[in-house]
Amino acid sequence: MSMNMSNMVLLAMKQVAKGTPAAPVPGTHAILCRGLTPQPIKGKFVERNLIRGSKGNQGALFTSEHRVFEFEVELAGSGAAGTAPKFGTLLKGCDMSETLTAATSAVYQPHGVVGDYITLFCYMDGVLMKMTDAKGSVNLSLNAEEIPVMKFNYIGKFHPVEDQPFPAGILFTGFQQPLTVGDSNTATFTIAGLDLVTKSFSIDLANQLSWRNWINDAGVRSPDRNPTASAVFEMTDVATKDWANDVLKGTLMPLQIVHGVTAGNIVTIDAPKLQFNQEPSLSDEDKTAMLSANFAVMPDAGNDELVLTFT
Repeated sequence: MSMNMSNMVLLAMKQVAKGTPAAPVPGTHAILCRGLTPQPIKGKFVERNLIRGSKGNQGALFTSEHRVFEFEVELAGSGAAGTAPKFGTLLKGCDMSETLTAATSAVYQPHGVVGDYITLFCYMDGVLMKMTDAKGSVNLSLNAEEIPVMKFNYIGKFHPVEDQPFPAGILFTGFQQPLTVGDSNTATFTIAGLDLVTKSFSIDLANQLSWRNWINDAGVRSPDRNPTASAVFEMTDVATKDWANDVLKGTLMPLQIVHGVTAGNIVTIDAPKLQFNQEPSLSDEDKTAMLSANFAVMPDAGNDELVLTFT
């Protein structure tokens, strides 16, 4: 019998500690997502390379079994200033801290400690794939005339696939309807304090994720991160901004994006120091000169290279 991939739901819940799986339930921990691509099993094959006096395959053994989930969540507010967005658990699983200020804001930024582990359940039309002790990374994409999204990549502990009925009582309460990216909904887009006519933007936290299966140590590792950003915007004259000189000088430039217009559904993205890490290039967009720029996202005081504020 075929399985319908429309009949899927993702649940996510923070664990109290590594090695202590959480038990997410559909009425509380359902994640409103899209593009969900769970992988039944990931790992690597180790060739046996036996010498048997004949040609042909000699077999391989599978090791380092783990699981990978990739999915997107729409970028929107929490519904009320000072309240964590429903996807806040996923950001914490990307080694980001959460700071809630009552009736004011929810702030997320990377940290340098071990951080939180997440349990993820993916129900798919009669089967259940579980992943525990999971960590992730996130890429934010804001493209004009499209829905802003967060692209998550999670790696975690493998559990055998189970035959399980699709759960009842799924609730997505708290998820807000997003606003499309554009002039009416995106109030601010600045690099180095300049308002730039921008077609597309993305910023990638780029946590280094890998699965290690060593003696007395198995699990996901995230030893470092290398955040990057890219943008496509209208070329400016030199009097406004000399981009080539910024490449030569290694200029550090702050970024700010404010998306949303109504309290409870406003997201502010701050990066204190962008620095070109590739040569920018020009392209023709309806006879308009567009600059494609790629940046390394640098910290300022430390662990502050990307700050998400929900107000």
